[in-house]
Amino acid sequence: PAAVCPLAESIPESAMQVIASEMNLSETAFFVPRPGTAKRSEYDLRWFTPLLEVDLCGHATLASGHLIFKHMQPELEQVTFHTRSGPLGVSRRNDLLELDFPAIASLHQPWVVATAPADAEEYDFVSRFFAPMAGINEDPEPDRPTRYSRPTGQPDLAKRTL
Repeated sequence: PAAVCPLAESIPESAMQVIASEMNLSETAFFVPRPGTAKRSEYDLRWFTPLLEVDLCGHATLASGHLIFKHMQPELEQVTFHTRSGPLGVSRRNDLLELDFPAIASLHQPWVVATAPADAEEYDFVSRFFAPMAGINEDPEPDRPTRYSRPTGQPDLAKRTL
């Protein structure tokens, strides 16, 4: 889960950190309309954990987009969030949201694996593998990261395959 705080204007970083600490979730997102732009679909976005600001958080970005599309500006089909990692676009496709994630390349990591619980009962989780520094924006073989995976900090699932 993530907390989402829409703001009419910027507040001090120290206030965002106190709010995030009180939320006590993995991330709290704060977004404000981007100053100096006539576009109503551009926002500045920042993410804080209970202890510090982070450079990138996909699920809190999607949650922010959901709030805008569902409650604030339902006429929009796309928003752009300007972040410390670069611009991130969220688009609405019927009932689904799509995140444009070019900021992964700016992390300066050789690879990134994104994992989420599966929707279908026959799977435990799904994952995507990105290695932009190697020219692989998204691995066409999505099972590659799962070959050696199991949920971190979780007990052995007593399964031979996940």
